[in-house]
Amino acid sequence: MKNKLEHIPKGRLLVALYALLFIFLIFTDPQKLPILLLIIPIAWLWVCLSLTMYLVIRKMPSRKGNVPRNDIIYSIVIATFLCLILLLRSVNQLNGKDIVLVVILFLVTRPYLRRLLSSK
Repeated sequence: MKNKLEHIPKGRLLVALYALLFIFLIFTDPQKLPILLLIIPIAWLWVCLSLTMYLVIRKMPSRKGNVPRNDIIYSIVIATFLCLILLLRSVNQLNGKDIVLVVILFLVTRPYLRRLLSSK
């Protein structure tokens, strides 16, 4: 079964997304942005990290023949974990207990995410 996104040049898309995120961060002042617009860079970073993790996982020799749904789950979980850690750090709330709680959150939600992605 072919992936629906096989025809998109993912490397170029990824470089463009990171470049646009960098330009956005350089030319915006967080002090002057409304709260809703402060969420955009985190969501943008999440998309970039998800795509990066997916491409890295798919390039592993052991993952070549496996179902891409599992790779999507792993890339989403890793990207979400990194973004949550970044958010907690940005509000000075990051400590060891928070990292453990985020890991437990992902262990609990992983079966639900798998079920969501496996439904058609």
